[in-house]
Amino acid sequence: MSGRILRAVGRAALGVGCVVAAALVVGVCGAASVAPGFRLERMDGRIQNTACEVGPDGHLYVVSMNYHDRTGSARLTRYLLDAEGRPAGGMEVVHDWGADSAAQPIGLAFDPEATSENLVAWIALGESLQGHSGWSDPWAGRIYRARLPAHGSTIPARFELKITNLPHAFHTVNDISFGPDGRLYICVGSTTTLGWEPHMTEQLLSGAILQAEVRRIEGVLDVKTGDGGDYNPFAPDAPVRLHGTAIRQAYDCVWHPNGRLYACSNQNDVNGQTGAGGGIPDVRNARPPEYLAIIERGKTYGFPNAARGEFVLMGGNPTDGDDGWTEIDSYPVGIQPPATFDASLMHRIDDIGGGSANGIIAYRASGVLRGRVITCFYSAHRIYTFTVGDDGRVIDREPLRDDKEEPLRIDHPLDLCEHPTRGHLYVAAYGKQDKGDGGAVYFLERTEPLSSLPAPRIEPLVVQGEVGEGRTDWSGEFRVYSTGDPGQRYTVTSSVDWLEVTPAGGALAAEGEGHEHQLRLARGVAAGTHYPEITVDAGEAGTRTVTVHLHVVSRADQEYFTVSAGNSREVTAGEFPVTVALNGAVMSAAGSGAVRVGWEVESGEGRDIRFSDPEMPATTATVQRPGRYVLRLAARRGTETRQARATLLIDVPGNEPPTLKIAADKEEIRVGDAVRLTATASDDGLPADLGGLRYRWSREGTGVGLVTFSAAEAASTSARFSEAGEYRLRCVVTDGVREAHREVVVRARER
Repeated sequence: MSGRILRAVGRAALGVGCVVAAALVVGVCGAASVAPGFRLERMDGRIQNTACEVGPDGHLYVVSMNYHDRTGSARLTRYLLDAEGRPAGGMEVVHDWGADSAAQPIGLAFDPEATSENLVAWIALGESLQGHSGWSDPWAGRIYRARLPAHGSTIPARFELKITNLPHAFHTVNDISFGPDGRLYICVGSTTTLGWEPHMTEQLLSGAILQAEVRRIEGVLDVKTGDGGDYNPFAPDAPVRLHGTAIRQAYDCVWHPNGRLYACSNQNDVNGQTGAGGGIPDVRNARPPEYLAIIERGKTYGFPNAARGEFVLMGGNPTDGDDGWTEIDSYPVGIQPPATFDASLMHRIDDIGGGSANGIIAYRASGVLRGRVITCFYSAHRIYTFTVGDDGRVIDREPLRDDKEEPLRIDHPLDLCEHPTRGHLYVAAYGKQDKGDGGAVYFLERTEPLSSLPAPRIEPLVVQGEVGEGRTDWSGEFRVYSTGDPGQRYTVTSSVDWLEVTPAGGALAAEGEGHEHQLRLARGVAAGTHYPEITVDAGEAGTRTVTVHLHVVSRADQEYFTVSAGNSREVTAGEFPVTVALNGAVMSAAGSGAVRVGWEVESGEGRDIRFSDPEMPATTATVQRPGRYVLRLAARRGTETRQARATLLIDVPGNEPPTLKIAADKEEIRVGDAVRLTATASDDGLPADLGGLRYRWSREGTGVGLVTFSAAEAASTSARFSEAGEYRLRCVVTDGVREAHREVVVRARER
């Protein structure tokens, strides 16, 4: 899109680039295709389509707008699909905003709790220029929760305004997407071309991706931050916060199964200026490259916004050498980007067509596209796919291909979505700007056969056993089977060289025909409890692990009674609740009496954990939210009690430990006097719902006297010492999951 744009979509770049790698092909450019792509079919000639989603009822929903002097009206339309996801030949207008309405629906997302009987959707709306001169309401962006009627029902859709007064000018509120955390992520475009204009300024919530805790919003939330509004997105309890900022025009965003949030930004209007501020000079008529980025909370992505103190365009111009593709050579040498700008999170995309990247998904069906990020390029009339590596960064790209293995062309595609079980794609094409000529709704039938990869399962999860010291006469068993179609090859490996497994692999069998695997000791091992792990690797189908608790009894120990809480666990979860296997074990000498067993939460929020069977050593724990949890497994035999502990570290994607500095106002004091201790910490804000940073001061080993802290759980405290000596004091700061600590030495002397 070029020229004067419908502000919802953004202004697009033009140009032609090259393809560097393969999506529906293997390897790099020139490699042979391994499977055909998608067969294109037009479902409807409706124009000005802006977003599409497959609902929980299995039908396709498309929103379209009424822009400028176009006749017709903005609509939400349901296209009927059969059980295989193919067009069934029918359509219904679920809601019509009316021909005279200025409503500009752009974003559409179904609620994670929606069902086919309870069709709850969220819709983002702006306001078109129809019936207006100049700019429309600069606070016209809003979010609605809608209850939609089922197919065939005559009950009208019901709309409830939930968020109002989002920024709206040169761009507006765009598409929306629910994250694995249940929060709604809202793409809000910039209000200016390049950061500053005489008649318009950026706002606190413009040029950003917002995170909204919609479950907390009662009634209507007014997020107006200027022109008399006082909403504060930085307040600790703010239900709508900034996630990633300095993003000129993210039309859409998507959470990938790898736990990363991705979005593209349109950058391509030349006429404008950044404005000067913060010691950064003004730049005019620059055209920074477009990019696909990993959006992390607290990171900035190169678009100036004086309201947030963001002044540098892209990567500035740090040196007189080549500073990479994010350099803006209009700046004088020496202009540094902020520390929150990380070019490694950004992948340049204007060199592959410069085509205004908009709607974006992460492909989830099996096959060669699985895990790829896919996005529509409006002006390039293409859909591109991107492979991401283990670190989430883009490593190759390739246009989506049709059933003839040619790059698939669609006029002005704006958004797309995937069928949840069949892997078909659906595209909402807006048509030519501004009026939408040539727009349509398309069905892209997947021609690559679906493969149902069976996931391996293991029983039991914990293999227990006991053997005398130095002996090799112990053996154990576990069974491997599949919950899907059998036939996937797998291998078995042991984490220690003294435990042999036979057979070493095979093809997965159905549950009733699972393979038995034998464990045996290849050599004698020392007394104590050993915890080797056996891993079953079935390739794309995934891996599973079985833990062995082998208690080796000393020759002198005839009345042994031992408890193990098993392995501590560190889990990164994209969504909650999350279930974690506990591989505890209790062993008692034969004939020593009954043993009673129980799990409990020793530290951490006990109400956030539920044990599937707290009286079994090998069980599961379901955790409701992130945190650091210490679990205790206790066993009683007569009057004897044994207990052991395991730690569960349940984190969210992208969380890093806090950074911490501490200082003492004196290195040496007299006994009885106070030394002032101060901790300064910073954090990435993750996990978002654990209440912020917490501090803990303690004495670490040295010094013979007592140490008394005035506030042991505050960032600033004072300490007194009862006797002379050298004392090492530690401060630990935690975000609820990750910790950092620092120590300082203070000497106390006699008066």
